[in-house]
Amino acid sequence: VDAIPSASGAAGLIFDKTNFYAEQGGQIYDQGTVTCGDAVFRVDNVQVFGGYVLHLGEVVSGSFAVNASATLSVNYVRRGPIASNHTMTHVLNYALRDVMIGKENIGSDDGPQLDQKGSLVDDQKLRFDFSWGSQVTVDQLAKIEAKCLDQIHRDIKVHTFNAPLADASQISALRAVFGEKYPDPVRVVSVCDTPIPEILKKPTEEIWKDYSIEFCGGTHLSKTGEAEAFVILSEEGIAKGIRRITAVTQERAREATNAATGFALRVKAAEEMAGAELQDEVKKLKLELQTMAISCISKSDLTTALNGLQAKIKEWQTKQLAAKVEGAAEACKASVDAAKAAGATKCVVRYDFGCDGKVAQKILKAVAKDVAVMIFSADAGSGKYGCFAASPKAAGVDCKKWIADTFEGVGGRGGGKPANAQWQVEGLDSIEAAVAKAGSI
Repeated sequence: VDAIPSASGAAGLIFDKTNFYAEQGGQIYDQGTVTCGDAVFRVDNVQVFGGYVLHLGEVVSGSFAVNASATLSVNYVRRGPIASNHTMTHVLNYALRDVMIGKENIGSDDGPQLDQKGSLVDDQKLRFDFSWGSQVTVDQLAKIEAKCLDQIHRDIKVHTFNAPLADASQISALRAVFGEKYPDPVRVVSVCDTPIPEILKKPTEEIWKDYSIEFCGGTHLSKTGEAEAFVILSEEGIAKGIRRITAVTQERAREATNAATGFALRVKAAEEMAGAELQDEVKKLKLELQTMAISCISKSDLTTALNGLQAKIKEWQTKQLAAKVEGAAEACKASVDAAKAAGATKCVVRYDFGCDGKVAQKILKAVAKDVAVMIFSADAGSGKYGCFAASPKAAGVDCKKWIADTFEGVGGRGGGKPANAQWQVEGLDSIEAAVAKAGSI
């Protein structure tokens, strides 16, 4: 192929040199444009094939010919957050090892081990996989996040330097990724104010364990302050002995922080609510919190706060249940007393309190002491009704049979034992007939 016109569709370009980053080492590819006179080529993807950097995309206008000179323009607006996420992946790796295994074990083959097992860096997030046998606690994550933020606030210089592999491998802080083959010379990236050539003069010094120093060919910030913010969104297990941390920087980190702050204000406002209003608000907040892209440390704190409000709701629900039972028992008492005075062994009552079986059992316990009692209760909200029956031994009534006979041909479902049974029917049309039939049995 000597030329690629705009009608060619998907195509690939190779140059003698390029400023585009090809996807590798966990970092996503660059995007941008290539121009040759009036011709424009949109670069959508960049990959390495057979040692060549292949710029994949489409000719937008004009035509590109072999041996023509071209201008390559990377989309640096997109690369900016990628570089931020990559630099902070290095900082996270340092902070993670510092908190989990301690400086004394960084770069050492002895003691507890924490090794990188993969990473993904794009313009939206950073993802870091590492070897660890248990879940990282919220307290540990808080310390890790704080160390990363401290590195940002200190605005530490990020250095890059190509060094002989043998010399660079002596740096005390450095731990190569298992299975990774490194070129010689190798590119060293350090988040440290000391230039790398100075580090290489005394590579075994313990002081370098206070910094992030790694082999890496990716794009990075010039200073950590450019990351602006850092938030750990999640920590999870992805395989046996492998954990994953997902985090964000810059604008996405600020968005996560602002979202957490706003949500915390809503939780604070909910503390002033009570009863059904509080119950509805907490239910809504819990559902929202599950899907929010905020700091997992903040999410844990907010979950604890909502659980505290749930205890307040439970106390209210207990009082509501007691009041409901007391009101229902009082309403049923006159009918039960009349049946008892008449020498009857059964009493049928209609009182609407919903279809909550727990409420029904408490009501029956209060009223079914001398005669068998069957209570019908409609729930207009769900469009169904329940029937609950209980009998003391002295009454000698088989509640299971009583209910079965009452609802023969009606439908619904239920069951129970001779001393206590229940039934539930979809729809409210048959309730009056069922009440009448139960009273006639």
